[in-house]
Amino acid sequence: MAGNVGRVRSDIRRHVRDARPSRTRASAQGWWKDWEGTWKGWQDGPKAKKKKRELLRLIQGTKRGLVEDRKEEIRRCAMELGDLASGSTNTAEEVLSAKWKLLWTTEKETLFIFEKFASAGEAYQVIDVQEATLQNIIEFPPEGAFTVESKITVTSPTRVDFRFEAARIQTKFGSIPLPPFGKGWFENIYVDDTLRLSSDSRGDLLIVERS
Repeated sequence: MAGNVGRVRSDIRRHVRDARPSRTRASAQGWWKDWEGTWKGWQDGPKAKKKKRELLRLIQGTKRGLVEDRKEEIRRCAMELGDLASGSTNTAEEVLSAKWKLLWTTEKETLFIFEKFASAGEAYQVIDVQEATLQNIIEFPPEGAFTVESKITVTSPTRVDFRFEAARIQTKFGSIPLPPFGKGWFENIYVDDTLRLSSDSRGDLLIVERS
């Protein structure tokens, strides 16, 4: 009887031991996950570069969005590029803080200014995460500008809330204040060392480059 009990206990211990993953097996599983992530990065890198080139080609000749014949194709390409960067953090100070020059947008107010005022020059977003500020600037060379000042709050690894605080028209004769109004958010769907894509609370898409 005692011998049978001993054999049963021994069998139980052996089955439990065999059921537990060995350190070697666990190490192999960890190595595989690391390798799989690295391989995905190797794959997505060239894919993102190719998709980025396609997007930049599509927006050429669109006058920053005034020409709409490729709008849906540009949106699709931008979303596909964003999918390749999903899960990344792009609202950190060292990533987001910069002077960004507008390349293309669907924002009606900005496009209205470009359409109605031939003297309008470059448009920029100036973001300072540490100071929690955002400036939207449309230049009117040589001395003019339309500027909207906002305060920002980073609310997620990809999302930023903003609230308009001041607006002004700068002319060679001085500055004319305008009443600011509105608030919203934008979501960075792709950011690298030269390009940023974001969508906002109104469904608009913005494509800008580091200046």
